[in-house]
Amino acid sequence: MLLVDRYSVHHLPVKWCSCPNAACLDVQLLSNGLYPASQKKPQTAFTFALLADFLINNKECKTSAMTFYSKIWWVTNSAFLHKVPVCPSVLDFLGTSIIFPPSRIDIRSLWGVSRQWRHLKYMHWHGFAHQPGCHPSPGFLAFFCPACP
Repeated sequence: MLLVDRYSVHHLPVKWCSCPNAACLDVQLLSNGLYPASQKKPQTAFTFALLADFLINNKECKTSAMTFYSKIWWVTNSAFLHKVPVCPSVLDFLGTSIIFPPSRIDIRSLWGVSRQWRHLKYMHWHGFAHQPGCHPSPGFLAFFCPACP
């Protein structure tokens, strides 16, 4: 599994819990502080710290997903960029482990997960996170702006 943290990218083996009453794979990752890029068969996961960091960088510094992921790519191993792990689906498609710059699939995964993360944070900040089945009306997740009428 490809695990992406704030300062590095790792390709690590993951042993799933296979007990009879075990949670789904995505729930197992979430309970360990990892947000999966897909819910059915996760191959890539991002740490909560990375998503929080990207949310701040994106909002305050207007950092794009591509720029942010490239930064992580360089911080992981700036001397040997070709040794930085990539998404397993890219390896299946190209049949190689040498890809530079970061693949589009990795960046799209970060982009999609960050949008979900941002929505979950907004739901939490506005008090809708712990109310199952409650759907906020349009405009309920907007922040109050005293300058706006």
